[in-house]
Amino acid sequence: MAPTSRPRAFHLVRRSRFWTRQDVAVYGDFCSKRLYPDVKQRSARVDDRTKGRLTKDGIRIYDSEDFAGMHKAGELAAHILDAIAPLVVPGATTGEIDAAIEKMVDDAGATSATIGYKGYQHASCISVNHVVCHGIPGEKRLKDGDILNVDVTVIVEGWYGDTSRMYVAGKLARKAERLIQVTHDALFEGIEAVKPGNT
Repeated sequence: MAPTSRPRAFHLVRRSRFWTRQDVAVYGDFCSKRLYPDVKQRSARVDDRTKGRLTKDGIRIYDSEDFAGMHKAGELAAHILDAIAPLVVPGATTGEIDAAIEKMVDDAGATSATIGYKGYQHASCISVNHVVCHGIPGEKRLKDGDILNVDVTVIVEGWYGDTSRMYVAGKLARKAERLIQVTHDALFEGIEAVKPGNT
């Protein structure tokens, strides 16, 4: 049910396409608390961690014992991406895939980092074909040969696990196969370059 009073930021949707940070924050708070009251309850499970120490550059350095929590969150996110592979088929909707992801997150006793973020109502971002990233799940039905990226972020005991993976619905076209291979190779080239001293 629509609320009777709306903050200033709500009216900016029609007036202007330029929002300030404050406008976005106000609108996000409005969505979370007024339009989607259940989100606040879900978000209460999140433990806001500020462990580790900050360098002069603002980079947080964690102790070795902290990595166990990071691994746990990352493993759950990776497990979910493994589990949804059979769902990525022609005829399935991105909304159905997202609903399955939300259930897996809940069943694991974890929290979706995306549900409730500035009013966002999905446990994943699903980008199909030309959508570069952060596509919104919905009623779109996958067609044979569609390529899609599924991005999942979970919170486990205060730690975030954020990962994404490419999938193909049905038969892979040669053009799409080449695109996936090139981006896969580029990813691992980038990972190889992540080492102390590099910028």
